[in-house]
Amino acid sequence: MLGSFFELATFYDQERSTLVDKATIFKESKPYLKVKEHLEIVLRVWNEKSKELSTAIKSLEKVRNKVKKLKARRDAAKQEVEEMEYKVSATEEEFHKCSGVSLATTNASNVVEKKKQVL
Repeated sequence: MLGSFFELATFYDQERSTLVDKATIFKESKPYLKVKEHLEIVLRVWNEKSKELSTAIKSLEKVRNKVKKLKARRDAAKQEVEEMEYKVSATEEEFHKCSGVSLATTNASNVVEKKKQVL
C-alpha cells in the first residue's frame, strides 16, 4: 500500500511537471502572445476611452447646470420685461390723460382771455 502511494505521488509529480511544461510552451507560443498583446492593447484603449467618456460626462453636467442657470436668468428677465412694459403702459395712459387735461385747460384759458378782451 505504501508503494502504491509513492507510485501515485510520483505519477502526480510527473503529470504536474508535464502540465507546467505545456503551460510554459503555450505561454511562449505565437498565438498566445499575439492574443495577450491584443488584449493588452484593447484594455489600454478601453481605459483611455473610459477616461475620455468620464471627462465628457463631467463636461456635459457642467453645461447642463449652466443651461439651467441661464434659463432661470432668462425667465427672470422676461418677468422684468413684462413688469416694465406694464409700467410703461400705465405711464403712457397717465400721460395721455394729463395731456388731454392740459389741452382742455389751455383751450379754457384761451376762451377766458377772449371773454376778458370782449368785456
